[in-house]
Amino acid sequence: MSFSEYLVGTYDKRTKNLSTVFQIINPTKRDLKVIAAFFGQDGDFRACLKTELLKSNDMCEFHLPAGLPDCGVVKFFSCWWEGGGLPQLKAGIVGYQRTEYKVKGVDPDHKPILKDFSNSETVLASVPTNYAQEEFEDLMIMPPARFRACHPVPVPPV
Repeated sequence: MSFSEYLVGTYDKRTKNLSTVFQIINPTKRDLKVIAAFFGQDGDFRACLKTELLKSNDMCEFHLPAGLPDCGVVKFFSCWWEGGGLPQLKAGIVGYQRTEYKVKGVDPDHKPILKDFSNSETVLASVPTNYAQEEFEDLMIMPPARFRACHPVPVPPV
């Protein structure tokens, strides 16, 4: 299992009926915010999502935002804001990547339908702290229109 302030995974939507969902868990005693930065297979930044607040011992899910290329990389950062300045990286998240495949079946009239899901789940990889800081600083200095427009992800009620 990976525990870090910086987790990395991939997404793939090249195949019809395929989706990727990321589950992020805060196993710490401190409330955190989580930022997800999505990049295309060309390495270009594409989208950003953030939690409003991920409470201690809570979890949230990130679904792929619209407009992403067919496959790419996602980077998750755990942080908190102090004093209204830039966010500070703080260790504290565990993550899983679940790929869901819709399975073809037939209805009672023997017409093809998509009916069931098949899942594949892996642990998100943790990246050493020294790389996390550099990557996070690069993300924070992006033009405000690109980063500050992060779409909030509501944290589900317990």
